[in-house]
Amino acid sequence: MGNIGALISPLLAGLFVEHLGWTMTFQLLIVPAVIAVIMWFYVKPDQPLIVSDDKAIEK
Repeated sequence: MGNIGALISPLLAGLFVEHLGWTMTFQLLIVPAVIAVIMWFYVKPDQPLIVSDDKAIEK
């Protein structure tokens, strides 16, 4: 499920290039790239995404 963006992005980029041109496509796609880089700085690799409750597992 995590590779849906890798599947869809070349198709969308090609569609954007056909209708908007190369320069506008790069200008449009830089926005989500910058947002992704900023979000990456907030990822804490030593902290799990899902906190499990061990007591609930034991029951």
